[in-house]
Amino acid sequence: MVELLIIASRYIFLVLISVFLLQSVVILLAQNRKINPHAAKAASVSQRVVIFMVHILAFSILSLGDAHPTVKTAALQVGAAFFIFFILALILIKIFYKNACPLIINCLFLLMDLGIIIITRVVPDLALRQLIFMAAGFMLILFIPVILKVIPKTDSLSLLYLIVGGVLLASPFLFGVTKGGATNWVAFNIASSEISFQPSEAVKFIFVFYLASVFRKERKLSGLIAPIAVSMLFILILVYQRDLGASLIYFLTFIAMLYIAENKPLLVLSAFAAFSAACVIAYKMFAHIRERVEAWLNPFADVADTGYQIAQSLFAAGTWGPLGSGLTRGLPGYIPAVESDFVFSAICEEFGVIFGLALIGVYIVIFIRGMEISLVAESKYHKMLAAGFAAMLCFQTFLIIAGNMRFLPLTGVTLPFISYGGSSIVVSLSMAGVIIWTAGIDTDAAGE
Repeated sequence: MVELLIIASRYIFLVLISVFLLQSVVILLAQNRKINPHAAKAASVSQRVVIFMVHILAFSILSLGDAHPTVKTAALQVGAAFFIFFILALILIKIFYKNACPLIINCLFLLMDLGIIIITRVVPDLALRQLIFMAAGFMLILFIPVILKVIPKTDSLSLLYLIVGGVLLASPFLFGVTKGGATNWVAFNIASSEISFQPSEAVKFIFVFYLASVFRKERKLSGLIAPIAVSMLFILILVYQRDLGASLIYFLTFIAMLYIAENKPLLVLSAFAAFSAACVIAYKMFAHIRERVEAWLNPFADVADTGYQIAQSLFAAGTWGPLGSGLTRGLPGYIPAVESDFVFSAICEEFGVIFGLALIGVYIVIFIRGMEISLVAESKYHKMLAAGFAAMLCFQTFLIIAGNMRFLPLTGVTLPFISYGGSSIVVSLSMAGVIIWTAGIDTDAAGE
């Protein structure tokens, strides 16, 4: 009976995520007034039904033992806890946001649900902790309107953003620990337990606020020297700490916001040329960069060592075909850092490559909606915030998926809203919260 459920679930999951994407198109068209606006509400309800069905089906499978039809209590607890969290979150969103974007909210909860499902599958002991991280991040979403309302003139605090961001990025030089080859973690011992976080994750949030506050006004070429210098300094610090993924995300976000703010293609091309030259120099200077590039070019040349991660990722994604092995029937445990860096490969292994492609579609929907919010924003500051955070989430998603699938060298960043990690999930949700807040205040302004 369990085997039949798992086999059938491969098709059901694919149908459900396809329905979710189709309803996303309906909402986008309704919000652009190309079809009846009332269709958006029905489509949003349909998406939440899809999330509920994905959740119930997945945790029904996870709750059944492999050899005996015994109920796995831990999986049931996690499933029930997330369901309660989902219901309470929808109620609280209505209270704290008058005009919250339902499409982005639905996309966030589908991705977080998939994250809890796959983490419960591969590392069950981390699932409840991840749910706590999600709850903390969601609380920030709720209080973002209050925080940004209490803090006066957030668009004029560029110097504060610069100082706080610089101190946080420099903190690993004093309190840093090395994880995964990068010295970009800060750890403290409190009450005999270690608490660690990535300052570069928090600075992502501050970095976009800094650029938005700087680019909110028209500037001459000489006025761009300071933000360019600050951005390059942040990136160089991250390169020195071996946090190559974060440095690339910072650079691409800076380029996107610079182009949106100034609309000067020649300036952007010059920045790309300088960055390309810097990459060549870094390749020549740093052995760890050469190792990553060589492992990317031919992971099977040293499959037992430098190429092991990417080789296992490719095996996982390609072994079971387009529909995957079925939830609980793959071997994701063989993939290193499967709960964080390689979670997309685990999803492709058990849910199928087609499901993985549809999952990319969900991220594209978030990006499109974020850019739409940016386009209709009344102030340039809000426009830059929405565009900056949408671009940053998009670039991070692209880099980790491309690294998993060997389209680019592996950078070691997390898949937003899905990968395990407190710093990652809290900051990613905070970014989405600002986009939702931006949509809400502009809707309120239009209504008035």
